[in-house]
Amino acid sequence: MIASNAATRAVSSPLDVLSQFQQKHRLSVSKTAFLLGISENQYRKYFINSKNKRNPSQAVLNLCISLDLILSNGLSIPEFPDFE
Repeated sequence: MIASNAATRAVSSPLDVLSQFQQKHRLSVSKTAFLLGISENQYRKYFINSKNKRNPSQAVLNLCISLDLILSNGLSIPEFPDFE
């Protein structure tokens, strides 16, 4: 689990939560963005250092934590079509 108690969630940054989720479940950028319901471009802008940097919304963070709980309990990630 990424952050199981409130104290750990308060200390870790939102970007740490997203990157730990992606690394823990070995997801690509496109699959992580798809699961979180955002575009790949928006997901990448969370991690750049420029004037176009964006911060993840609370809804994205809540979904990330919820998906981590679901995936940690043994459910699998659904396959999605590759449109490229």
